[in-house]
Amino acid sequence: MLATAGLTIAGAVSLFLLRKTAFYLFVAPLVLSLCATMVHALSKGFLAALGGPGTVGMFIGYAVLAAVCVYTWKLTARGVLA
Repeated sequence: MLATAGLTIAGAVSLFLLRKTAFYLFVAPLVLSLCATMVHALSKGFLAALGGPGTVGMFIGYAVLAAVCVYTWKLTARGVLA
């Protein structure tokens, strides 16, 4: 969790500074979080790992992070991020 939080903060700072590495710094925590969720789901069972109401929040968080990844990818493709 600390690694994903640190990478997300580093991605935000990198995006603020218009650096191309922002895309990779946002993709890394998304992939790490998805992998961690799958490991928990496979080891504890999917519903036990995710819980009830927390599942909706988790998917909203993944959707927001995925949207930020798409946004930074588009900025990189347009040449805005250097």
